Amino acid sequence: MEPKVNYALVGLFVVLFGSALIGAGLWLATGSLRQIYDTYYIFINESVSGLNVDAPVKYRGVVVGRVARIELAPGNPGQVRLTAEIRHGTPIKENTVATLRLQGLTGIAYVELNGGTAGAAPLKIAPGQRYPVIRSKPSFLARLDSNFPELLINVTRLSGELTQLLNGHNRAAISGTLRHMEVITGDLARQTATVDRVLAGASTTLRNTARATAGLDRTLRRIGDSAAALQHMADRIALTTDTLTRTLKASSPGVERFSDTTLPQVQGLVTDLRRLVGNLTRISGELRDDPRILLFGRRPRAPGPGE
Repeated sequence: MEPKVNYALVGLFVVLFGSALIGAGLWLATGSLRQIYDTYYIFINESVSGLNVDAPVKYRGVVVGRVARIELAPGNPGQVRLTAEIRHGTPIKENTVATLRLQGLTGIAYVELNGGTAGAAPLKIAPGQRYPVIRSKPSFLARLDSNFPELLINVTRLSGELTQLLNGHNRAAISGTLRHMEVITGDLARQTATVDRVLAGASTTLRNTARATAGLDRTLRRIGDSAAALQHMADRIALTTDTLTRTLKASSPGVERFSDTTLPQVQGLVTDLRRLVGNLTRISGELRDDPRILLFGRRPRAPGPGE
């Protein structure tokens, strides 16, 4: 027995489903119509192969519009004029630049917008144009194509120079140099033990030098102390000499009539003491300025003019 089908319910479902589809389509169409777009011109000086109508226009990777029309520029067949519809509010400035880019490996092209700093002025319509014109620059492929002949010439010249450099004579010289380096490396490897002993001896020498330097510092300090002691002794002798002189001058008139033989001897003694004080003062000053005199002697005097 076949089941009964309620055709009224089926018809009602079809009507409702079709109405829903129509309403969704109208809603989508109405939503897209509410979006406001601004129109711009872009003049391209290269082939636009791979670029189609409705291709996306991206601003720093974000889709902001589409290519509405592709045609040759009026009066200049060497240029292609693109008419781009870009979402209203996109910051298109005077320094905004358009470039053709390829999307992945598919070869489908799109327009990429860059630049547009915050301080730049908004792009305006130039005289004689219907819409504002966005500047363009060559794409990577265009730059590569224009520079490829020069690159090929440079590669050819470099290949020729390498061929001349690696001729038979130079190859033999390089092979000989490599053999010599191998021999030198082997000799160095065999002399490793000797090198280690030399380094150990150098380390010992440096330690001995450090100890000797420390002993020399102590010796120099002792020499400085000796010089100070000599200076002190010279000062005491000078004080004693001055005291003796004042004593002689302050003596009674009887001392002035001292015997003719004793007074000259006293005066000679005073003169010798003063000379000794002067020598001790000079020696202590030299030791204070350069204590190495006790070890190495005085430095030779610099020759005077004409000597």
